[in-house]
Amino acid sequence: MRNNLLSRMFLVVALAMTVFPLQSQILPRRVREQMTADSLEEDKQQFLLNKKRFLVASAQQWCQRNKIEFYEAAKTFPLWNKKAPSSLSLFNYSLATLMWMAEENKKGERWVVYAYTGTSVHDQLWEIGNECASYLPAFLIEIEVTPDSNYLGRRNLTGYYIVNLKPRFKNFNWHEQGAKIKELGPKFKRAELAVFSEINISLYLINKKDDFSRFYLHVAEEEAYEGRHYCLTNHFGKIVIGSISPDETGGLAFFGTSAVFLALKPDFN
Repeated sequence: MRNNLLSRMFLVVALAMTVFPLQSQILPRRVREQMTADSLEEDKQQFLLNKKRFLVASAQQWCQRNKIEFYEAAKTFPLWNKKAPSSLSLFNYSLATLMWMAEENKKGERWVVYAYTGTSVHDQLWEIGNECASYLPAFLIEIEVTPDSNYLGRRNLTGYYIVNLKPRFKNFNWHEQGAKIKELGPKFKRAELAVFSEINISLYLINKKDDFSRFYLHVAEEEAYEGRHYCLTNHFGKIVIGSISPDETGGLAFFGTSAVFLALKPDFN
């Protein structure tokens, strides 16, 4: 009885191997290699779909290889007399975003990665008016006094921000710019006022008179008063912050033409 059962089991296994032979026995090498490549591609797609996070050091190396400007915390924080927190060791954007940036920059855009120190606009004015004055005498901030000027003392979250230093949507008012940004997709937004102001000043220091926002008026999302929005321009080496009606498009009275400097929302919080 036992021998008959073993014989039947052996027969079933033999038939299965005959009908369904192992892949490695019947598939040509080319097909097996393609299957391996498909598996690697699947792994790559998982990476691109934000399943993994970069260390900041790895992101920086990738950006350097692909000619993306990367202003790391070790470079920006000392400018503002601050020490970078250890929490900035993980990068908050994905490989997919960096790859997209590299392609856009090849087309003439200037997307950069910047480590924002959390310095408010008012504190930026204080730093420049004091310790920075010895080596930055011509770079000042003028702030239009508004009923909600206390807003300029607020800070954005410290961390890495991706911002395009090429102006977009020139000569459109705030409403029209908002519609254009919405068309780009949910990942895009206006650069925050304090972040953009700090980038202006830091890059001026690092790159020696990098005045990318000159003649352009960045109209921010933040509201100043009575429906007016904060705006910022670099007027001959001087940061000027004021407010503008959402229906206006800038001009000589505003030291520049209205535009938007875009930022990307992070892939990871």
